[in-house]
Amino acid sequence: MIYTDILNNIGEEREIVRAFVVKPQEKLEITTEMKFMAPNTYGNTIVKVVVMDGGKLDLNGLIKIGKDAVGANAFLRQNILLLGENALAIARPELEIETDDVKASHAMTVGQLNEEELFYLQSRGITKKKAIKILTKAFFAEIIDRVSKDDRQNILTYFKSNK
Repeated sequence: MIYTDILNNIGEEREIVRAFVVKPQEKLEITTEMKFMAPNTYGNTIVKVVVMDGGKLDLNGLIKIGKDAVGANAFLRQNILLLGENALAIARPELEIETDDVKASHAMTVGQLNEEELFYLQSRGITKKKAIKILTKAFFAEIIDRVSKDDRQNILTYFKSNK
């Protein structure tokens, strides 16, 4: 899947917020591209992915600032949560900058659930499966109201199927 946004107008602002769940034995390839072609544009890309045990993710993110995009302000963030020892992820955030006087940055995290948080929830009588679900919901919480209807439905289906 490739998601591309192009900012062609002076002062244009855009945000890409995507959320995915990679199921066991599924391989998902995702590419996000935000291309800045006009001056004083602003763009923010956030991608959050949960990879279940046995799932594989290949996540590419590109911010491209063209030669005419002086004053562009761009940010790319990729967060990946691995659920299980056999969950695999590769993430490649990338910046291509063809002009000066811009702000561009990226951040990427890949990690597993915090064992202390899991233990804490379990010590309060919550099952491990329910604790994982609570922490996974927290992972998506900051963006759930900003993702597409399809992404939201994908996440909700994951939570309904993992009771």
